[in-house]
Amino acid sequence: MYGNRIKRGVRCFILDEKNPTQCETYTRTYEELVSKKVSRPIFDYLTSKVPATVDAAIPLIGKAIVITAAVIVLMILFAKLF
Repeated sequence: MYGNRIKRGVRCFILDEKNPTQCETYTRTYEELVSKKVSRPIFDYLTSKVPATVDAAIPLIGKAIVITAAVIVLMILFAKLF
């Protein structure tokens, strides 16, 4: 799959079993197959922000852990002050 939102698409392969060294490829996007209007705009927007691979998610996970730890430290500090 390639792209995001309505530009998300797939690469299609046409293989010939009589000549396996030859193949044709083309892409089809959501926009081409369905339309420019999405049926679930909120879900579509949120899924466009999700990383496509685990390698792309690792930095985001690290940031989330740091932010969560900072919030916990701040909550503990505020609890001790008040």
